[in-house]
Amino acid sequence: MKKQNLHTTIMHNEKKIIENPQGKSILHLTYASPLGKVMRWVLTGKLISKLGGMLTRSRMSRYAIAPFVKKHAINLDDFQIPTTGFHSFNDFFIRTIKPKCRPIATEPDALISPCDSKLYVIPTLTQESIFFVKALPFSLATFLGPTHNASPYTHGTLAIFRLSPNDYHWFHMPAPGTPRPATLIPGRLHSVNPLVYKKNIQPLITNQRIVIPIDLDNGTSVMMVAVGALMVGSITTTYQPNTPVPTGSPLGYFAFGGSTIALLFPHNTIRINEELCATSNQGIETVVQMGQKVGSLYAPTTKKEYL
Repeated sequence: MKKQNLHTTIMHNEKKIIENPQGKSILHLTYASPLGKVMRWVLTGKLISKLGGMLTRSRMSRYAIAPFVKKHAINLDDFQIPTTGFHSFNDFFIRTIKPKCRPIATEPDALISPCDSKLYVIPTLTQESIFFVKALPFSLATFLGPTHNASPYTHGTLAIFRLSPNDYHWFHMPAPGTPRPATLIPGRLHSVNPLVYKKNIQPLITNQRIVIPIDLDNGTSVMMVAVGALMVGSITTTYQPNTPVPTGSPLGYFAFGGSTIALLFPHNTIRINEELCATSNQGIETVVQMGQKVGSLYAPTTKKEYL
């Protein structure tokens, strides 16, 4: 049987390029083969994630670091490396970055990318919103879980930051504010590759995720949702809840695998950069780095006009 095309198009440095996804054979087996539905139940469960986690935390796994770095041309000079080196592949995977390598946008109204990722924007979210290619049902209440009130975010803006396995996997504050306690929502661990949306699967509301409410200093309440993915059974938060922190402050990290950070804003409280919206309207993600300005928050004096 001929394999389906698993490539996706992304925008990088204002050029469209073809992304060859990590784990292409697993993606094909799980989402594009006749056995897919059966395999999904096994591969997207927590057991496989736990086994993968055990493997990547083993001492032997450190021998996979050098080939991975070479294959993906990762510049290790950007990262803080322990004097004794990385003890496992997972230690390497959750490596921390040197602050000077990810400068933080300094404009008072700046919204920054919370992570290194590919960004896709839905400026006005509805149940008919287009996720990459296909219209999929999207429930805000399901996305945020029973603990959080979804109504303030009706017709809000959703920014989806997709991380690949070779990315820096910490996530940070998108603007100055106070992160509140996180809430875990159990779920499966589907891949977050755009191919999955094309298969009529909505990982944002089916995958395990952690919801972090953030009260920004300008009065806007934002929902940050860390979404687990295939081979990502561990999302670790490192912040102190209810403590004000500046833009760019680290909030947590993902263990091995691809994953997603989603930011959800109330209607008309954020203005995403026009070029990012235009690219997303074509069904294309844009490569961004942590600290890069991706939008502007409305000033406190004008925000009330839009609520």
